[in-house]
Amino acid sequence: MRYFILPLIFLVPLIAQTQSQDQLPPAQQKLQKALEKLAALPSCAFDARWGPYYDANRKHDNAAPVFIGVVKSEPGKATGSWDGDDLLIVVDDYGDELRYCGRRMLARQKGTPWSLRRGNFADGNMVNFAPDPQQLIHAMTRLKVEVTHRDVGSLFDRPVEILSVTLTKDQVIELRRSGLLPSGLASSGIAGMLANAMGRAIAVNGAAPARVAQPEPESAIDLAFFLEPGNGLLRRIVLRSYTKENHMGGMGIGVAIAINNGNGGQVELNADDDDEDGADKPDEPATQTARIELVYEAGLPKRTSKKMTVFDFMIDLHEHGTAKLPPLDDAQKELLGSK
Repeated sequence: MRYFILPLIFLVPLIAQTQSQDQLPPAQQKLQKALEKLAALPSCAFDARWGPYYDANRKHDNAAPVFIGVVKSEPGKATGSWDGDDLLIVVDDYGDELRYCGRRMLARQKGTPWSLRRGNFADGNMVNFAPDPQQLIHAMTRLKVEVTHRDVGSLFDRPVEILSVTLTKDQVIELRRSGLLPSGLASSGIAGMLANAMGRAIAVNGAAPARVAQPEPESAIDLAFFLEPGNGLLRRIVLRSYTKENHMGGMGIGVAIAINNGNGGQVELNADDDDEDGADKPDEPATQTARIELVYEAGLPKRTSKKMTVFDFMIDLHEHGTAKLPPLDDAQKELLGSK
């Protein structure tokens, strides 16, 4: 089983204390302004990584998590930049390049000629996920996310302000359905598979499968935003999700465990975790809840990872407003039908 570790060792927190509630409204305004500023930039470059988070202190089995009802999201990394309406993504694992120009997409692999594609790499494999930070940030500006914690620290030897957010259930649903997140970050669990199967099952006489409402994602998502205090530029965004693991031959079935309840760092958690040996705790209701005060590390609340699939998506941003894409050559223009 492959695991993914976010390189947060570059972050050295300088202050690790819960901020008073009166400091959060200014931080809220600062975050909203930073998101709007970044979304409006004409260009920017980025490095993105996503995949399961590995905790060395946690016991793992050999079963690979499969998110039922969605395309499995493998660990991946990519670099890229946007410039106006153009987006260039370089997927490191296989040397793939994707270039989105308006409504059309070009693809090539390891120096092969560019080809016109839609949703596929140059060799025909499906593009399960392609990061688009500009669109993701634009979506976040509309969600009006709420800051729950503030810290300061350093990132790559630069001072940063770290603002923390826990998405509400409705916000998780909106981002998951937007297609801007890796599928492993917000899973709809077995319900997604059953909904799709039901649509196929009730189709008759060769008709198209019935349109069945997709179930809600069953993951909690925390975010950490890293801002330069002087100019308010976003330098890093980290998203981390928690989805309940109920292994059935390696299949992870999600159950929501936490959502932001607006109490400034306090959340409701399902306290129905099994014992380490896998046996259920006797005489305890499955829906019992407990209230805890969250402790933050590197901008993210420390939650239990016991019997959880923990998935990370990190975006580093640079060349704010100065990133440039290579100009289109004649062959690319011919494929795109432009002069």
